[in-house]
Amino acid sequence: MRSALLVLLCVGIVEARRDCKARYAVTNPLIDAVKVTNGSITTSSSQTRLLVQPMTSIVVDEPETIIVTQAPITCPEVEGKNKFHLSYLYKNKPRCLGLHNIPASTKSPADLAAICKKLHPDAVPASFHSADEARYAKSIGFDGGVMGTYLPAGKPLSAANLVNQDGEPVDFHPYINTSPIATAFQLVSPGFHVVDFKWYISRGDANAICSLWL
Repeated sequence: MRSALLVLLCVGIVEARRDCKARYAVTNPLIDAVKVTNGSITTSSSQTRLLVQPMTSIVVDEPETIIVTQAPITCPEVEGKNKFHLSYLYKNKPRCLGLHNIPASTKSPADLAAICKKLHPDAVPASFHSADEARYAKSIGFDGGVMGTYLPAGKPLSAANLVNQDGEPVDFHPYINTSPIATAFQLVSPGFHVVDFKWYISRGDANAICSLWL
């Protein structure tokens, strides 16, 4: 009895499929896949693959994190009590400032270049370009030091005749003339004093202010 009902049900399904296709002229791959053979319902293998084919999975890798470390910027170490101090006040670039004693036998401000190289091979007599720089130099104990700015021999004292030994422009010159013989410049924050170089270094305790770009 049960087998007879199943056959009738299957025949009914097939007849209904034929009637639907004839009436609406449409096809359905799921219906077309159903076949009755010897009283059993089967589906074509191609349609079976269509129904059970898994979706393709896409795996997105997480971006790799790269950490870059940079060594801190520091001034070179020097022997003795003198040391360099780091400043960013000129050109917003790292520049080291240091002191070196000026021997009393030094003949002219032009000789400061050789003295600064005793502090470091790349050091030069320092120029100053703002009141903030001068105040910073005072804060680290450099007030009174001889700068790299000087007046060449035979030139009258004026801003146009001044020379910076480090090659930087003379764009800051708030000087006060304190000597009838003007040859060198002493840092007296927030400006400069014009001094007689030979007289100023004669006691042997004057210092040159040197600078070093990093």
